[in-house]
Amino acid sequence: MDGSDGAPITESRRKEFLERVKRRSATIGLRIPETIEIDGKSFALREFVVETKTQGAVPPEKRESVRTVRNTLKQERERRRKRLESAEISESEASELVRTILGLERALTALGNLSEPDFGARSTEAYVNKTKQWVDFVDQLTN
Repeated sequence: MDGSDGAPITESRRKEFLERVKRRSATIGLRIPETIEIDGKSFALREFVVETKTQGAVPPEKRESVRTVRNTLKQERERRRKRLESAEISESEASELVRTILGLERALTALGNLSEPDFGARSTEAYVNKTKQWVDFVDQLTN
């Protein structure tokens, strides 16, 4: 066991924790963690999410950074879920893992709801639509 704060959780209790993590509604009302430690480095998760969300959409210059953070958070969430699933941990460690996993899920949901507009594609689409309108107009005049 990694911690010295109690006996290992029972398999039935572990199953309860895992079920909580799997519930779709589990993140409702939860706050995104202020910080999260990933590979020994502290990351200001809430600040990053709030700053990114206030922009409404992911600007092109931040797109790669946001994608990298999303991928890192997904990997970390999965790593912690696997630890909850199989490691010999105490009740308090399991509770902390659940809290962190759900916080990561909440952050991923917030970041996933941001749009990533492709202004180049929009411009091309607008040009094509205008051209179609013009061709339709010309067709109406000639018929």
